[in-house]
Amino acid sequence: MALFVNASILIVAGATFYSKESKPQVIQDAYVMLNRYFGKLAAVLFAVGLLCAGQSSTITGTLAGQIVMEVITSTCYAVIVTRFVFVFFL
Repeated sequence: MALFVNASILIVAGATFYSKESKPQVIQDAYVMLNRYFGKLAAVLFAVGLLCAGQSSTITGTLAGQIVMEVITSTCYAVIVTRFVFVFFL
């Protein structure tokens, strides 16, 4: 799923921002450009895709950190403890 989300973000961004006369400076400019060229639905789907890609990378990083810590400490913590540590202390 992440492959398709990331690929669609790259394709839409390349089609919108590469050949146009103005380049977006902030994320709000990107929303306005997408809304102008493809419509509101495309702009909203692009934003949701960015959010999904960010969540996917966050979850992957957290799970990888948990596995590394389990190997280093030779113990297995509950998932809720690991999430608590990563969310509130890092």
